[in-house]
Amino acid sequence: MDDSSAYDDSIHNLPPEAAFRESLFDALGDDEGAAFWEGVYGQPIHTYTNTYIDKETGNLERMTDEEYTRFVRRKMWEKSYEGIEALREERRRQQKEEAEWEKAQREGEKAQSKRASFDCVFDLELERSLRRGEERKDRNRWKALWETYQLRWEKLRKFPEKETHEQKASENVFLRNEIAWPVESGKRSDLSPEKIEEFFLKGNRNANPEADYETALVSMLKAERVKWHPDKIQQRYGSLGIDEKVMKGVTTVFQVVDRMWTEKRKSK
Repeated sequence: MDDSSAYDDSIHNLPPEAAFRESLFDALGDDEGAAFWEGVYGQPIHTYTNTYIDKETGNLERMTDEEYTRFVRRKMWEKSYEGIEALREERRRQQKEEAEWEKAQREGEKAQSKRASFDCVFDLELERSLRRGEERKDRNRWKALWETYQLRWEKLRKFPEKETHEQKASENVFLRNEIAWPVESGKRSDLSPEKIEEFFLKGNRNANPEADYETALVSMLKAERVKWHPDKIQQRYGSLGIDEKVMKGVTTVFQVVDRMWTEKRKSK
């Protein structure tokens, strides 16, 4: 499932200043975001101080987020190749005599054109940065959801099979409270074929991104198919008490996993 269109919508809905501010503070909080901007412009975006000396009071003041965003963007412009060229062009224009006014005017227009080109490239790189940040956050979120899912199943496997249902009931241990459902919310009430499939696809993709995706997916689905088989659940966890709603949920998950596994195996 491709979520890039969702990222594009969220990026294009942001005003330019708000978009740059979000990317700037993403760089402040994340090394990958900072490295991205430094790679684009050959200068770090997150190293400028957000304080200044008030000329009237002499006190050290802190900029607001909006002031700091404008300050950083101005500094990037001044240090960029286009910024240096524009400043040189401006100094030359100021030194020219009245007779060279038309030439200076053309040079000013040239500098303005360069600035417009800079802004165009800047906006494209900003869009890429925001998209990368959103994708990184989504990857980390799904990785955490998958790890939690695996840990809860590992905990469930460790319940001693020899304990009786009465012993476990006395400890308030019931399957409906312990089973980890493969949907983003983790709730049985949210089970649907679409959400179950999304969970396994995104969980597999982000759990081990360096692995061969299709091979890892088929292997994972094969293991999940065994895990969620209704007879296997009944045999292994029947002592924890399995009511009709839990069994219906187990059957729904198994049917989705079985279908996915069959389709992927045939396509290989």
